[in-house]
Amino acid sequence: MFKTHLDGNVLAISGRLVASNLPFAHRSGQLLLDQPDKELIVDLSGADDVLDIAGIQLLAVLFQSAKRRGKKLSISGVRETQKNALGLAGFKFLIDDQYR
Repeated sequence: MFKTHLDGNVLAISGRLVASNLPFAHRSGQLLLDQPDKELIVDLSGADDVLDIAGIQLLAVLFQSAKRRGKKLSISGVRETQKNALGLAGFKFLIDDQYR
């Protein structure tokens, strides 16, 4: 079951971050971006290992939207399989601090 929980500047995701769950994830992401904090976090520690390209693209959109608002979005709790998926899809910059 897919769930999100917003606690201040942290959006915790549990379940599968895949296309079928994106409408709900997108709404939660918008609420995160609307937080007054300059440092925002998406926590994937409760998410399934599976990330499809739509889920990865959502993370990229949140990252870029935060940047345009003068905020920094970090992704925490990333497991090795998720890192591999991000790298294979060309989105490793989302978790590499050197690109921030």
